[in-house]
Amino acid sequence: MKKIIQGWSCMDIKLEQPVAEASPEADMLVNKTAHFVEEWINEHKAEPRVAMPAEIVAAELADQCIADAESQGIEPDEIDEEVGDLKEYIAETVLEEQRDGSG
Repeated sequence: MKKIIQGWSCMDIKLEQPVAEASPEADMLVNKTAHFVEEWINEHKAEPRVAMPAEIVAAELADQCIADAESQGIEPDEIDEEVGDLKEYIAETVLEEQRDGSG
């Protein structure tokens, strides 16, 4: 059953508002920390590592990423808010990906 309101049916009313998409520049500003971490990991994940335990590799990469982030004005707590524990994040993403690719 359609209800008529002043010559318009309820079926004619569009309730959804179009969502404006953010430009890449705006997205980069809003998600600066996330973009930095993802780019940093992509640049450094292929670096050859000697046979070392994954925990040590993840800790070294996390320390290096945090130092590089600080030089870009990104604080460690911002990274923590974005990805949680960076060492664990690297271990779960990069090292698991390398393990899956190698064996």
